Amino acid sequence: MKKDITALFYFVDDFCKVAEYWISRSFLPISNKKPTRESKISHSELLTIVLLYHQSPCKNFKYFYMSYLQLYKSEFVTLPSYTRFIALKPRILTYLVLLLEWYMYQSQPTGVSYIDATSLAICHPIGMPSSIFLLLTV
Repeated sequence: MKKDITALFYFVDDFCKVAEYWISRSFLPISNKKPTRESKISHSELLTIVLLYHQSPCKNFKYFYMSYLQLYKSEFVTLPSYTRFIALKPRILTYLVLLLEWYMYQSQPTGVSYIDATSLAICHPIGMPSSIFLLLTV
């Protein structure tokens, strides 16, 4: 089912513009080399596709890209092939981390925390000396 992604794209596009300005002023340039192959799709479009995947019911990204994203072909005119998109994904990692940090900064503490109580097996208790077992339980 296709939904309207205009609001998501505008939010991501505005965020990417601010982030590009902040990155250009805050970080040292990594190298003077320019990419040999410029992509036709913008960082904000790449980030919108990744965020849209996380909102979709699809279980893996390849299925999402090959079938579900075809519903949005009119919104993403310069959509690259799947292999090219996977090659472009590392370029938006910084933007994704900054977006996550911004969301965490904006959130208010509610007093409710989530703790995963899954036990991790260190080794079999038969082979463990009892003195180590006592140290772990204290």
